[in-house]
Amino acid sequence: MLKWLYKFSESNFGSGTGTRYPKPTKGFIWIHATAPTVAELSKIRKDFGLADKIFEHFPHEHRSTRYTFRPLTFTIVNYCMVNGRIALENILYVVGKNFLLTITKVQLPHFDEIFSDVVAMLRKMPLNVGYVLYHIMDSDSEETYDVLAVNERRITELEKSVLTPEQGGKKITAIVTYKRELLMMWRRFWSSSKIIYSIKKGITPIAMNEELIRLFDDVHDTYIHQMEIVSAQRDTLTDALTIYESVLSNKLATISNRINLTIKRLTYIMFVWTAIATILSIPNTVATIFGIPQWPLTVSVWQIIALVLLVSAIVPLAWFYLYWKKFKLEA
Repeated sequence: MLKWLYKFSESNFGSGTGTRYPKPTKGFIWIHATAPTVAELSKIRKDFGLADKIFEHFPHEHRSTRYTFRPLTFTIVNYCMVNGRIALENILYVVGKNFLLTITKVQLPHFDEIFSDVVAMLRKMPLNVGYVLYHIMDSDSEETYDVLAVNERRITELEKSVLTPEQGGKKITAIVTYKRELLMMWRRFWSSSKIIYSIKKGITPIAMNEELIRLFDDVHDTYIHQMEIVSAQRDTLTDALTIYESVLSNKLATISNRINLTIKRLTYIMFVWTAIATILSIPNTVATIFGIPQWPLTVSVWQIIALVLLVSAIVPLAWFYLYWKKFKLEA
């Protein structure tokens, strides 16, 4: 589908659809092709003398790419919102002295809005194709802030998720994957900003003046600002990994403390049972000695046995008491 608008003089301007667009002599014409047919592309190539390879390459570009300067031909790979989701848009631009072509393989609703806005501005718009290009690229770049807002919400969700240590592998994978996506986003903004820089430097067919240079400076600054936002978002994800590391360390420290506490309790239990066994061994020994009828116990023998039993009882009790006191102080 082809839509076009033109302004050849202060009083000669208009818009329409289809392949019967007027040929530019002075002023400018903008033709916007959405998913053009073979016949439509053939007419555009014939009327503006364009190479076939350009139309074959641009839908498969992963980053903004400049092909030629005369006419200025480049693909802008940018982000947009489609049905509430982030999507990539590949837009082929062909800019001559008095014509502008924009071609997309799919319909982009916000581009239709841009077209309507430029139609409404035709009466006041200067006779320079550069102003049309500026309004298109400025509006398109501003749309990307909605994408960056979606990034912020996604990053907030990832930050909340790392506050609990469960499913750590999935969370780390999600963060690392999103960091790579943000890096690719940064590179796409950078390649787009390079094309804008070449336009404002006047090395294209567009007749530049001080006002246009300032306008394209604004678009260039928009891309630079978006690059800074994406860099800050990547840093935030790095901080999220650090937070998750701290949460996991705290969880492991809690588990370690529980294990140590359990070991101390086991030590206490073993200490008590050892003390009980030692104390009970004394009367058991006495009962064993006096339970042997063959032993004729005289007074002197009994005194020796009583002394041994007394020492055997006092020494372990004293040792257990001192050990228990030390154990309590350490605990």
